[in-house]
Amino acid sequence: MDLVQQLEVLTTEAVNPRTADIDLLDARQIVELLNAEDAGVATAVQAVLEPVAIAATMLAQTIMDGKRMVYVGAGTSGRLGILDASEIPPTYGADPGLITGIIAGGYQAILKAVEGAEDDRMEGGFAVSALRESDERDVGMIVGMSASGRTPFVLGALEYGARNGMFTVLVSTNNPDWLRAQAPFVNLLICPQVGPEPIAGSTRMKSGTAQKMIVNMITTSAMVMLGKTYGNVMIDLKPTNQKLQARMIRIVSMLGNCSVHEAQTLLEAASWNTKTAIVAAYCRCTVAEAEVKLRRENGRVRSVVTHFNEET
Repeated sequence: MDLVQQLEVLTTEAVNPRTADIDLLDARQIVELLNAEDAGVATAVQAVLEPVAIAATMLAQTIMDGKRMVYVGAGTSGRLGILDASEIPPTYGADPGLITGIIAGGYQAILKAVEGAEDDRMEGGFAVSALRESDERDVGMIVGMSASGRTPFVLGALEYGARNGMFTVLVSTNNPDWLRAQAPFVNLLICPQVGPEPIAGSTRMKSGTAQKMIVNMITTSAMVMLGKTYGNVMIDLKPTNQKLQARMIRIVSMLGNCSVHEAQTLLEAASWNTKTAIVAAYCRCTVAEAEVKLRRENGRVRSVVTHFNEET
């Protein structure tokens, strides 16, 4: 099957009959039509929550095993992976190399399309291999991002990962049966069926929205399972700007049942480690004692608080 024939069977290339007359509409009608199309994306994602949960569990396990996860994509898909990876360190205090992203065409492709970069299947494998050599922690999981599911660069990376014992995931908005035939080496398919795009082939639209929702759920769920939140509050963020410093003070004050002034004092004493400051405030102990309590509970504030309440 040549490429033209292959594209004919892909939902991502199909013409959407609901938007066939979009060029006859005014601005208000266009945005209403686009909004109506977007309304179905969450329902499509809801239908694939089981594989998303599996991916989140595998990411948490990968991190506990001392390994890293990498997103691999091209174009919009690649940028979404890099975006998600870049937001994990300030939000959850994770090392910048723990979750990272590779985009076909390299750094310049983040800001400007690099035509043809996605067509090199071998380069996808080479890119992951080079990443492995850049850090002593190995890559344990690859999440391939490709709306079509056929991007050679992405499939090359996933195939390389499969050969080297990594857990591989492919996120696509095309038919999973067709994708399984194209990529039998992939461990897990996540394929929300969002239907044809409002503008035929423009997968930065519904497909991109679905992919963003999915990567949000994978990394957020993994971070929660790893104890990076207390309830639904971030407790492992880094003070990289004034807004985050103020947020950290508010969090310690709220969760530690102390004044804003005391929260800031504890954070400064704890070198701006939010978890330590929360435990010190809640348990009315020193920063050193809080650090011991956290080590005993593998860094989980919830466990420290539970045991403290049971003992008092």
